[in-house]
Amino acid sequence: MRSSLDSLLVLEKKYHNILNKVAQQHGLTIAEWQLLIKISDGAQTQEQLAHITKLNISTLSRQLTRLETKKFVIKSPTAGKRGRGYFVYTETEKGKETMQEMETAIKTLEQRLFMRWSDEETKLLQVLLNRLVQSMKRFD
Repeated sequence: MRSSLDSLLVLEKKYHNILNKVAQQHGLTIAEWQLLIKISDGAQTQEQLAHITKLNISTLSRQLTRLETKKFVIKSPTAGKRGRGYFVYTETEKGKETMQEMETAIKTLEQRLFMRWSDEETKLLQVLLNRLVQSMKRFD
């Protein structure tokens, strides 16, 4: 029998593979999807996005360019300021629709995954996972 942490690692890998498939079906990578969510949540300049994501500017710039090329976001200059930090990125209708479709796909996955679990079991799992997260924070 594998340890709890080994089971979590297996689970994480399987979940990552599923997320990757869902993202690919919508023309995105997981990283692009996460960036699109941050833009939708209000972080709209490259400076803000770099701060939130902790990505270096060149990596962030490449991801933003790919999102723009794929028509998930549009880039607009801000009035009176120059430089890459002064462009505003906003999601397009295609970006909004894609995020909604992906959210629905993830919710469907969760429903299918836990359809044979009682409410008590899912609540207990959530409590235990939250406790594990808190315990892991001690190692940061």
